[in-house]
Amino acid sequence: MDFILHVGDFSYADDRISDFDQTWNQWQAQVEPIASTKAYMVCPGNHEASCHTIGDILCPANLNNFTAYNHRFRMPWKESGASGLNMWHSFNYGNAHFIMIDTETDIGPYSPEGPDTLWRSGGFGDQIAWLQADLKAASLNRANVPWIIVGGHRPMYSTAAQTLDNIVWPNTTLHLREQVEDLFYNYEVDMYLCGHVHGYERMWPVYHNTTVQKNYNNPPVFSHLIVGSAGNIEGLQNWGDDTDWLAYKSSDFGFAKLHILNNTHASWEYVRATDGVVLDEFVLSRQRS
Repeated sequence: MDFILHVGDFSYADDRISDFDQTWNQWQAQVEPIASTKAYMVCPGNHEASCHTIGDILCPANLNNFTAYNHRFRMPWKESGASGLNMWHSFNYGNAHFIMIDTETDIGPYSPEGPDTLWRSGGFGDQIAWLQADLKAASLNRANVPWIIVGGHRPMYSTAAQTLDNIVWPNTTLHLREQVEDLFYNYEVDMYLCGHVHGYERMWPVYHNTTVQKNYNNPPVFSHLIVGSAGNIEGLQNWGDDTDWLAYKSSDFGFAKLHILNNTHASWEYVRATDGVVLDEFVLSRQRS
């Protein structure tokens, strides 16, 4: 293992009635054996917005607007030309360019934790302009770093059932697609990795809500993968109906392993946490011009 990607929702400290900082400290102590030896790369989730899941009204100012998150991590946002503190950033590792985005704020007019919501968060900068510039630079450098992989907290596609989440944040998958799906397509992103849904879902290559093909042999669009089952205090996901673009889903606690094999092939495994059994796997091939 070279490093860890954690795409939001860390300690769930905002789900506690009290002990917000203590819960954060406890979670960081739990991950310290890994985070002290491997790079721990992150982007924010909805549970980092404030000290309560119901909004910022009961929180002191120093615990609002992702303050705890931005003070507890140090990501390469300055090095990647970003303006949003640790909210979005990018980095190269080997032959892959990783972009970590903020799906919670500054992602268009319907940001889930934007200034017009109960969380009144955001104002970190023009994320979309930065994202387009970063994707353009990565695309021009593809001869040296061929893979482009994006991580963000929320999915663009999911079969998750209609729950309170979708009442509080209506149409968030649609709004996210409106902001970034075409950008990712135009710059030939290879994978979008996300969480938020408390389970695992692998989609067939899908674009504009249409299944493009049912294999990963040089797909013309990027692959969507949800790994939101590493652990939480809210329980695992209730699923809705399957769709044509769903390839596999699981309600087991688990984590994923991504192996960049060479410039054209990458392998993926989803591992059940309780016994280490590989529940799902595939190989993605991408032909480079």
